Formats: sequence, structure tokens, C-alpha cells
Amino acid sequence: RDFLRWVYELRLGIDPLAAVLAARRATQPEIEQGERLIAAGQRAVREGSIAQLIAADMDFHMFIYGLSGNRLYVETMGQLWNHLRRAMREVLQHREYRKAIWTEHAQILRAIAEGNADGASALARSHLSNAATNVQVWLPDVTEKAPALAPRRRQPAAAR
Repeated sequence: RDFLRWVYELRLGIDPLAAVLAARRATQPEIEQGERLIAAGQRAVREGSIAQLIAADMDFHMFIYGLSGNRLYVETMGQLWNHLRRAMREVLQHREYRKAIWTEHAQILRAIAEGNADGASALARSHLSNAATNVQVWLPDVTEKAPALAPRRRQPAAAR
């Protein structure tokens, strides 16, 4: 039950920093590759294929991890993305969310292309907060609370 919350908490630490690093390091050919990934995601939205949407979403995020230059982001998040597929399959049943995801992805890529590290980080954090909220709303039996909106408070040692 807590697993998805833990994954989103981890992503809240990694994805914004990966976006910062990507904004500092991305080359023009890499930005063009990112634009092709955005186009593929938008095409998947139009075609309505859940499998294509999941693959395109994973490709985009793995692309950003790769742009960061940190191989551990790619390896670690690649393993976790396999666990996110089930949740994504459920969330992407809601058509209104599909287009919003790719609008957010395009905004993140635009900030990276502009070298706007702070903007890329803020957009990545907002994207994750939106995703965590949607998982909470549409999969209430799978996750307790959206991590970006409801952090847990630590109990004093005496209460444990």
C-alpha cells in the first residue's frame, strides 16, 4: 500500500535534480531527440493507446534521467518504472489527464532547452505533484496520500 507513495517520494528527490542537471548539460541534438519524444507522446494521446502512452511516458522520463549525466538515476529509476506501469495503466484510463501529462512534459523540455535549471526543476516537481495527486484520486486503494501534498510527521522516539 505504501509502495507507490515511496516511489513518488523518491522521484520528488530525483526528478527535479535530474531536470536541473539536464538543463545544464543538454546539447542541441539531445533537445531535438526530446522533441521527437514529445511528438511521440502527443501522437499516443491522439491514438488513445494506453500501451503507447505508458511507453512514451517512460521513454521521456528515462531520457531526462539520461540527460542528467548520472547513470545511477537511469539504473535506479529504470527498475522503479517497471513498478509504476500498473498505476499508470489505471490513471491513463482517464482521458482528461493524458493531454495534460504531455503539456507538462513539453514545458519541462522547453525549460531544459532554454538552460533554465530552476524552471525545469520547478516544472518537474509540479508534474510529480500532479501525478501523485491523480494516483491518490484514481487509485485510492493503492496509495494513501500524495507525498508532495501530505508528508508524514515523524513520531518522537518515546512514542514508537
